[in-house]
Amino acid sequence: MFICEICKKNPATVHLTDIHNNEKKELHICQSCAEKKGISFQHSFSLQDLLKGLSKKQEDRQAADVVCPQCGLSYRTFQSRGRLGCPNDYRAFAEQLEPMLERIHGKVQHVGKAPGGPGTAGEQQQEVAALTRQMRQAVESEDYERAAELRDRIGDLKRDAQAEGDKQAQERAQAQAPAREEPQAEQSDAQEADEESGDER
Repeated sequence: MFICEICKKNPATVHLTDIHNNEKKELHICQSCAEKKGISFQHSFSLQDLLKGLSKKQEDRQAADVVCPQCGLSYRTFQSRGRLGCPNDYRAFAEQLEPMLERIHGKVQHVGKAPGGPGTAGEQQQEVAALTRQMRQAVESEDYERAAELRDRIGDLKRDAQAEGDKQAQERAQAQAPAREEPQAEQSDAQEADEESGDER
């Protein structure tokens, strides 16, 4: 058993090895002296942590072998290049990309700005798509009551979107209607001017 090389009192529980220019230096110190020197170390290491690390490495190796069926890009190539080859890669590498995207962006679904502000058709389409995915998952897990609720909500959104679209079309038609009448008014003014000049002749 080693005694701390710094305080020369406590048993050495931290063992450091430094190899520099093929020269090996060892330092055996106690936990208290290590903390004073600012040396950080893991307090506990469990078998579970070790197994997690090993399984993660195996998953990484398996993930590297995944290939997009559409463009032929492998996940390993994506990792080295940092670029995907086609839109289908998002599906092919979903298992690997989703945790990474969530870590980077906080979400896995892109939420951008929709034209026209909140409540626009783009946002409604996104909500319908999200609800449709949830409905499929509910059916797969045989939660038919939830699936029916989602189906009804999707129907309501589609009806609301249709009503909003009809309303906007009607507003556009009304906005264009006065523009069509004005040229007729100008024509009648021109006709009146012709008629007046004809009366003078």
